[in-house]
Amino acid sequence: MKEPKSHTPSRHSPAPVLAGTILFALVLVLLVRLLTAGAIFRGTEEARQTVLESVAPSDSTAFSQLPCDPAMADGMYAAWQGEALAGYCVAVTADGFGGPMELMVGVSAQGSVTGVAILSHSETPGLGDGVDDPAFLERFLDLSGTVRIGTGSNAVEAVSGATESSRAVAQGVNQALAAVAAYSAEGGAVREEGEN
Repeated sequence: MKEPKSHTPSRHSPAPVLAGTILFALVLVLLVRLLTAGAIFRGTEEARQTVLESVAPSDSTAFSQLPCDPAMADGMYAAWQGEALAGYCVAVTADGFGGPMELMVGVSAQGSVTGVAILSHSETPGLGDGVDDPAFLERFLDLSGTVRIGTGSNAVEAVSGATESSRAVAQGVNQALAAVAAYSAEGGAVREEGEN
């Protein structure tokens, strides 16, 4: 007797299905990025403006980005009161205990600290992250020259249990003060015609 031939069902290769799924996912990701890019950019711009206003000399009404030496600062902005230069806002990165610490430091046109904001850090929770405390950051206000951690003139007392993290903040403040001093020695910021 003859055995019937067995038919195996034809199998479709999974490659076209997989390629189609990947292509669909890529198109979806690109579409979402295009739709949210404007909102992300505006959010970033608004966040930058808020930080600049928080550290700048009081009554600053406008900010303009300045060229700066990347060895001294990550970014620098002039703070304006109408047509007059009120001071500068300087973005710096210091060496924290837990890694890089990014700060924005406001410096008056006369060279004293007007504000300090910590943008990011990796300090130990419960200890080093105490440098975020506004009461600690306010201790730097009105200081100039070279700031140190300790006691006495031109010194700021460290956050208890976070001496290295406190030194990182002082290092960032000193970087900003030095960047402003160097920029001012080269002539300082000049408001361009038609600049906001």
